Amino acid sequence: MLVVNVRNYFSPLRDLVRNGIEAGFIPEANAALLVFVDGPEDLGLHDTFDWGSAALKAVKEWKPPVWAGYAFKWEEETKNPLDST
Repeated sequence: MLVVNVRNYFSPLRDLVRNGIEAGFIPEANAALLVFVDGPEDLGLHDTFDWGSAALKAVKEWKPPVWAGYAFKWEEETKNPLDST
């Protein structure tokens, strides 16, 4: 999931995940399922920051986590699951 963190709005979510990992409620590898896109440190620059380009860059650079936990199928399905043939 891509999280666009304009003006640090979603920073508490990042802290919640970090705390969940530290407390043992969330497997550390699952943190990679959230990708935070942060803008400039100066919050005043967030209004003119190119969020679209930053989000696209984050999506292109993201790789699925490799671990023996959940069996997510990351590839796009090529066959219609409703087609019985």
